[in-house]
Amino acid sequence: MSFEAARMASIVPWLPIALMTLGGATCIAPAKAEKISVLSASAMTSVMTDLAHAFERETGRSVALTFATAGEVEKRVLAGEPTDIAITTESAMERIAGQGLILRATNVRVARTGLGVGVREGTRKPDILTVDGLVKTVLAAKSITYPDPARGGASGIHFAQVIERLGIAHLVKEKTVLGASPEAVCGAVAKGEVELCVHQISEILPVKGVTLVGPLPADVQKVTTFVAAVSARSSMMEVAKAFLTFATSPSITAKFAEAGLDYRALTPSLERGTSWALHRNTSFGFSLRYPVDVFMPEGGQADEGLHFFVSHDGHARLRISSFPNKNGATLAKYRRWLMDTRYVDAVYDYTPQRNNWFVLSGTRREEMFYERVTFSCDGRMIHGWQLIYPLTERNFYDAIVEKVHRSYRYSNCPKAGRRQALGARRRLLAPRPQGLLARPRKLFRITANVGHQQAC
Repeated sequence: MSFEAARMASIVPWLPIALMTLGGATCIAPAKAEKISVLSASAMTSVMTDLAHAFERETGRSVALTFATAGEVEKRVLAGEPTDIAITTESAMERIAGQGLILRATNVRVARTGLGVGVREGTRKPDILTVDGLVKTVLAAKSITYPDPARGGASGIHFAQVIERLGIAHLVKEKTVLGASPEAVCGAVAKGEVELCVHQISEILPVKGVTLVGPLPADVQKVTTFVAAVSARSSMMEVAKAFLTFATSPSITAKFAEAGLDYRALTPSLERGTSWALHRNTSFGFSLRYPVDVFMPEGGQADEGLHFFVSHDGHARLRISSFPNKNGATLAKYRRWLMDTRYVDAVYDYTPQRNNWFVLSGTRREEMFYERVTFSCDGRMIHGWQLIYPLTERNFYDAIVEKVHRSYRYSNCPKAGRRQALGARRRLLAPRPQGLLARPRKLFRITANVGHQQAC
């Protein structure tokens, strides 16, 4: 009996499986061949088909698969169509859950995919690394196809919004052939009927005769997260739960990445030469690089010295900060302040400290954090960066932390900071005025000294 079969049997104790050993070989024979039904978004077609066969081999339970656009899956579930498992986008599943039609406790993320561009195999790959390159490619193409937004396909809806935002919708409309079904979109490119297709990357990779050019540029990309859940009306809830457990096992999740359903694993290899951007702060004299295919600027930046970035799926946050040390905090006091306020109840696994910098890294609840803080210009300037990400995605983001750390550069005291520091020193060392002006000057110095002793 294989490991996965044993695990399924332990998850579903009553699962009717009879084991028969013939000539040293172990077979799995279901006592009852009742199928479980799965209604899934079409972006999952290739991997779900293989997954269903693997599940049947391991447990003896067969799976009936039905595919439709994410929007259609939502409509059909809301309309009461019977199914044991539903797989659709995160936002659609939230609306379904709001109607009490799925078991929230079984909700699990199974895949992420971004939009890409495909061309017929053997033709030249156009440049789509930047938004300008994408616009030129789309305008130069004789014909283009993408899923019909009216049918509820997530990729079609998003790309229609992209070309509208870029101001080229009226030019693209004349040569657009909207795909009537998800599988027909890039199939038309393979047949030579259309020049370009824009679709979920997972819908481009399996199509024979079509080559993936790459993902859309980060500024116009949309990463769709697909989630699965057991229907509240399922007649085989325990078997359905076992299927979801099987679908999220390590051996299976690796297949999702191969099928283009793990955008994090796919993007760096596609944009290896252009995936990192330089963030430079000349006032404070530091710079670092961050992956633009993972993070995008978050709206509503607080000020010039504080920049927020969020991952395309919203799961991770990057914060780059710089500010003058107005209260004169020492490095040790500021470190303690962070530990007592920002990282309460954290479990630390890496906390090095040197003369002018320190790192705080560890876990807090279900998240990992890494924060690097540097004191420059004789402690009058503070700058650094912080990355917070899910504990379940540690392997991916740990590699990003390492690369950002290696790219971090700073000078002890940039010209702007040196002028500020020298100005403050001159004011403190200036000759004290005589007569009636002496007392205000003394009061000023006392106030300054008190402020200097306060921690941030």
